[in-house]
Amino acid sequence: MQRLAIPALCFILGCSSGQEADQPIPQPVPAESAQTVETPYGDFGQVQGYLNSINPFIQEVGKIHLEVNKAVGTSGQATTANLALAMGKGLPRLKAAIGQFEEIAPPLLLAPLHADIKKLMVLRLNAYEATINNWNIEQQGVLDSGLVAKVENTLREANELIRKLNEQMSQVNLAMEKASSPPQTASP
Repeated sequence: MQRLAIPALCFILGCSSGQEADQPIPQPVPAESAQTVETPYGDFGQVQGYLNSINPFIQEVGKIHLEVNKAVGTSGQATTANLALAMGKGLPRLKAAIGQFEEIAPPLLLAPLHADIKKLMVLRLNAYEATINNWNIEQQGVLDSGLVAKVENTLREANELIRKLNEQMSQVNLAMEKASSPPQTASP
């Protein structure tokens, strides 16, 4: 009797499983080898890759800015002449940086930051070009105080944007730090 019960039980369980012959048998789903880590700005890996790709541009724009800020003449003061010279040297590098920066696709949630970084670079470019233009006009014996005011306002706007960008980058870096550190557990 016991010999008959085991095959009968297997037959009953097999028949009552509800599986049709043409239905696929569910297969186990392999666990992901690396769990994705999310930040408030998107996938950790994508955000880190983006930050790594924009870093050289941020450094280059910062270097150009420092070179321009150091442009003082023998009087110890920045003039249109020495600023135009320094800005003229930095202009091709800034244009190249903008062109290459535009090719970077930011993660969706970092698109506003990306747009602001580009805006900063374009503001600087516009101010540099206007300063060089103003110097060329001054060489002809004409002083355009309106153009000087425009350059000053553009540079002021760029400097205000730098403060905003520094705050935004600080928040992104903090979020990345939190996402990369292991969760802390309370000890008993």
